[in-house]
Amino acid sequence: MFEVTEDALDAIRTTLHRPEMAGTVARVATVASGNGRTAIAVGFVSEPAPGDTGYDAGDVVIYVQRGLDSQLTGACLDVRDTEGGARLVLRRA
Repeated sequence: MFEVTEDALDAIRTTLHRPEMAGTVARVATVASGNGRTAIAVGFVSEPAPGDTGYDAGDVVIYVQRGLDSQLTGACLDVRDTEGGARLVLRRA
């Protein structure tokens, strides 16, 4: 299991409550990161994929791609401030 900070929960809530995000969910999944490599990222999708696991984090459910659970052990979902604004990131706790 992974940890979720209050700042990350606040950022997810804020995003999910925007009108244009109605009906979306938070999801942790692998994504292409260039050069044929993949990375694990947090994003917002219209629905979880078949086989995703939902984790209750207070009043928010965060879905995790099937098979990623063990890779997230000891990880922490947090917020990092960037020049483009706040960004959800996974880091080692």
